[in-house]
Amino acid sequence: MSAVVVVSLSPTTLEVEPGGQALITVTLRNTGTVVERFSFEVLGPLARWATVDPAATSLLPNTERTLTLVIRPPRESFPPAGTYALGVKVLPTERAAETAVTEGDVTVNAFTQSQLSIRPTTSRGARHARHQLRIDNGGNVPMSAAVSAEDPEGALGVRVRPQQVTLPPGGRGTVKVDVKVHRTRLRGQPERHPFAVTVRQAGLPDQKVDAGLLQRPLLARWVPRVAIAVAALAVGGLLYAQHNAKVTDIATLASTTTTTSTTTTTSTTTTSTTTTSTTTPPSTTSTTPPTTAAPGPTFPPGPPQGDNAVVSALSAANPSACASYSAGAITTPTGPTLVLPVQGTASPAPQASFPLDSQGDAAMAAKLAKHFSELCLIGSGGLPSQESFVWAPQPSTTPLTDVVPTGCQPYDQTHVQIALIAGLDTVEAPGSDGSPIALISLATQEDANHAAQVAADHTSLCWIGGSNGGPPDLQDVNHAQAVFYWS
Repeated sequence: MSAVVVVSLSPTTLEVEPGGQALITVTLRNTGTVVERFSFEVLGPLARWATVDPAATSLLPNTERTLTLVIRPPRESFPPAGTYALGVKVLPTERAAETAVTEGDVTVNAFTQSQLSIRPTTSRGARHARHQLRIDNGGNVPMSAAVSAEDPEGALGVRVRPQQVTLPPGGRGTVKVDVKVHRTRLRGQPERHPFAVTVRQAGLPDQKVDAGLLQRPLLARWVPRVAIAVAALAVGGLLYAQHNAKVTDIATLASTTTTTSTTTTTSTTTTSTTTTSTTTPPSTTSTTPPTTAAPGPTFPPGPPQGDNAVVSALSAANPSACASYSAGAITTPTGPTLVLPVQGTASPAPQASFPLDSQGDAAMAAKLAKHFSELCLIGSGGLPSQESFVWAPQPSTTPLTDVVPTGCQPYDQTHVQIALIAGLDTVEAPGSDGSPIALISLATQEDANHAAQVAADHTSLCWIGGSNGGPPDLQDVNHAQAVFYWS
């Protein structure tokens, strides 16, 4: 049986630009003896971007017709640049088994396109911060680029990891950008230090993205006034203590003398009367110090034990003390603040208030708090720095499966150590890449020792809130709006 159709393409090879179109002529001839209607099917990897115009046609016996095959690949990463086989299958209606196929080759030309973004655009920190550079390869060929950074002011040390990035078509890569100031500032106004990250590809113009670190001082502007006030209170307290000690000594002497006079009365009444008249005035005029509230409980020896303990850079809890609360009394936050009904001797009982980024973060922090029943503080801070406090509830008795943190920083618990950074004792440990990670800073080595023992019992430091508009990275966390916990 002879074929009822003959089909051919012209040309059989051609190139097409992504985002453009290419046309191929399809010649169709009906070699049968009856009128036949034909439809078409495009074959091959480019079939989804190819159409035959018209989609169907009828031919009398021994007649032919030309049609157009249109190919429109998008300007996207797929299909990748390269040569592809393309076929056209002709489907007769009357004699369906008498199909015919013709083939050609189509080359999709290459194009390059990449996009850079960095988060956060401006980080905040007293000593260091971390940014994340994202590179998207929007071209249809592999991308190989070198990444570097520069600081026009020379105020920063900027390190990028990795320095070489290779991405397939449509691939995405991330580069860590660690920024560290060369010189820390004790006080003053926050100062922004700009820097730029450059991506270089062979034969293409360099791409740059700008960012900056807003360096905040280690001490807030109100610290000197607070320090003066504290010093004044300390001096006043010392003078009061000395005065009170003198009064106590006089009162003690009076008490002793009175006892002696009473004993002597049995033998010499005159001596007793004279002695009593001399010693009575000091004893009756002794000063009684003002009544003060009972001191809070002291922090128990040693770190909290168990699978979970919580730390926070917030100073809302009572320094160096523990306070219990009822987990069942915690209400669902109606705003971006977690409020814990702390039970204490004061009336009314104090409430520990923790501001976070959003109501959702506050609700998640409430879930975390319900796993505990007590707040304990390691260290009073010594400096009003956001990194001076560690807030640690007692261990949770239930798994924290319902708590979804904003981020977690894993570390090597076998190499926890204390390093002196900018005058603060800092608990640090190696991260997954071996480089040291600052976990928490305190004002005294004793407090840091307690915090280091807590860190050595765990393998990760997690937090809720404090996203600062950036990626979930410990060095980017806004400590003033975050609650931390060990896991």
